[in-house]
Amino acid sequence: MSGKSTFLRTLGVNAILAQSFYTCTAKKYVSSHFHVLTSIALTDDLIEGNSSYANEAKRLLAFIHASEGNNPVLCLIDEILRGTNTCERLAASKAILKHMSTRNMIVVAATHDIDIATSLKNLFDNYHFKERIEHDGFHFDYVICPGIVTTTNAIRLLGFLRYPDEVLDEARRLLDEEPNQKITS
Repeated sequence: MSGKSTFLRTLGVNAILAQSFYTCTAKKYVSSHFHVLTSIALTDDLIEGNSSYANEAKRLLAFIHASEGNNPVLCLIDEILRGTNTCERLAASKAILKHMSTRNMIVVAATHDIDIATSLKNLFDNYHFKERIEHDGFHFDYVICPGIVTTTNAIRLLGFLRYPDEVLDEARRLLDEEPNQKITS
């Protein structure tokens, strides 16, 4: 909701515009020539029989193979490996991103997983977007801020959508029980 996916798309479009038409929507753009690859909004492929996870895993492997060439690769990844179970998703995501950090590529990855961001903080710079929560809903300034996000908003959004109180109370109770998920709500 805060603009992460839009930000990734904007980076990709501007890199392509700058490299092909020598113009972009930034005040200044300085860069090498990148092979721009994205993993954004991948879905199931019923015709090929691939799940969204399989499609993304193939896509990320293509990123790694592309980095073996002479041109550096700009990789834009939105919510890495979101189509599988949590334990394997976290382990595989961290391993893939760690490997990518050693390649001829710049990786920009958006994630809601605090565990990924904190465990890779020595390899990647972290940034986030903030929101203001007011009586009438969420408000975003779309300004990128340094560091890992320190607030959450998913359960509050359920409240604004008027989920039953027992759902909200149970979600908050379960969140309080989860020691690795402690962030200010």
